Amino acid sequence: MTKGKLSRKADCRQEAVENPLALLGSALALLEHDTLRVRQAIRRGGMDDLLSPVVEDHALIAQYLIRIQRQLRRIWDQGQEQRWK
Repeated sequence: MTKGKLSRKADCRQEAVENPLALLGSALALLEHDTLRVRQAIRRGGMDDLLSPVVEDHALIAQYLIRIQRQLRRIWDQGQEQRWK
């Protein structure tokens, strides 16, 4: 095996972290987009009392997702350092 290439097992471990990281990034982008749309709806149509809690929930959900993302990033960094052994 060449130095630059990971074993099949190591490659699977790397993918097991990278794929969820990519999904989290996509989820955060969608959440940000939807939050923007909810804020626009508040500005255009009122219903602040109904929709403001949604914006607050979105902010909390984003915080949770970012925490998960950071933890996975630490795992990814360790995996890279150890060549996913």
